[in-house]
Amino acid sequence: MACNCAPSALACCPDQEYVQDKVCSPWTGTVTDTDEDPVTIVVYDNNIGQSLSATGYLQYASGPADISLQPVDSSGNDIGAPIVISPGTTTSFTFRRFAQLQVILPASDEGANDGIYSGELCITVRYPLP
Repeated sequence: MACNCAPSALACCPDQEYVQDKVCSPWTGTVTDTDEDPVTIVVYDNNIGQSLSATGYLQYASGPADISLQPVDSSGNDIGAPIVISPGTTTSFTFRRFAQLQVILPASDEGANDGIYSGELCITVRYPLP
């Protein structure tokens, strides 16, 4: 039987050492009546490379409207559908091969969404040692 070390198969794969780091960071953003487009906040920037995987949570402590969590690839394209989060809630996630995690605040909508948004990102990243 031949070895298959493709990402989807684990037969006969050599052992690899992985680094695991956890970081938590508060985030905040403001929407004003001049924000005609959604406001993007980069809450995590991958400076490690494509083999990164991560689990964690995004807490949305306070704000006037729903927000979204969006992973983005190295070309700036969205990865999958955004996760919508309501004020006072938390969502957990697992992502692979992303370049950024972005919190998207809604556009002003004639003042309905104006205000300060805040929360916390906690993320545990894993990546192989070269």
